[in-house]
Amino acid sequence: KEQTGKSTWGIGEFIKRYSKLYFENNMDMHVVISGYEGSGKSGLAISLAAYIDKTFKDNLSNRVAFHAGNIDKYKKFMDEQSQLVEDGTLDSMRCFVIDEAQNIYNARKAMHGENKNAVEIIRTQRYAKTGILYCTPSVLEIEKPVLDRANILIIVDPSKSVAYGFVRAIMGEKFYYGDLDDFIEELSAYRTAKRKLLPAIPQLLQNKLGTVFEFKGATRLNKRVYSIYEPIKVRESRKLYKDDKSQKKETPKTQTQTQKNEKNYFEDKGFKIINDGFGRTHDIIKDNIIYLND
Repeated sequence: KEQTGKSTWGIGEFIKRYSKLYFENNMDMHVVISGYEGSGKSGLAISLAAYIDKTFKDNLSNRVAFHAGNIDKYKKFMDEQSQLVEDGTLDSMRCFVIDEAQNIYNARKAMHGENKNAVEIIRTQRYAKTGILYCTPSVLEIEKPVLDRANILIIVDPSKSVAYGFVRAIMGEKFYYGDLDDFIEELSAYRTAKRKLLPAIPQLLQNKLGTVFEFKGATRLNKRVYSIYEPIKVRESRKLYKDDKSQKKETPKTQTQTQKNEKNYFEDKGFKIINDGFGRTHDIIKDNIIYLND
């Protein structure tokens, strides 16, 4: 609880704390939120984004993506972010939510058109002081470059009331990886052995894999923000069932040039920030286990 006596949101404050750390060190923060269908992972993602970023609610329609057709919004957002970073006018981390991330970063789709372009951006993105939140039913449904860059992994319980997770963090000048990588390896090994995905249900993961999560806390739904988000998701989801002929007309040559331009653009600006220095680093984890209460 705050000194005022008001109740704080445990997971919200936890993620916000990390967002400030990454912001101060000129780094992006990647949060992957997984959960069984209907567990409330999308609601948690936008609630976290609004909790971290005071500009998210008023720009929500331009800060969420649901499929490859929305990648232009993401690219525009990143371009605006990089300009603010260069100008020195960005005062806090800003967030972008990629809902149903498997539609964009799925391994079977990731080598084609806009999907491939999106993966290239992730590979070169590192400097824009941006918080990216990805929602997916299973972490194994999305591309490795996303998982490799995940700083925090959250699994939402089907009850919608609690979430569990792992964290990668900066400790001094080194990275603390915790058990996140081990968890992904165990999940992948289970899929290989059983030839099926293990649903993202915390209790099931604990029983089948012996998973020991690093943090746990109550979820929260920002109803005001969700009321803006929900009709956008319905509208964009309908587009997935339509045949987008404009995307099919894109030639391999155009795709290659687009990808090359994006890669050069993000790498050039990334190197500029790196050369300017990463700034101070801070100790942010004292123990391997973090307990969060609402």
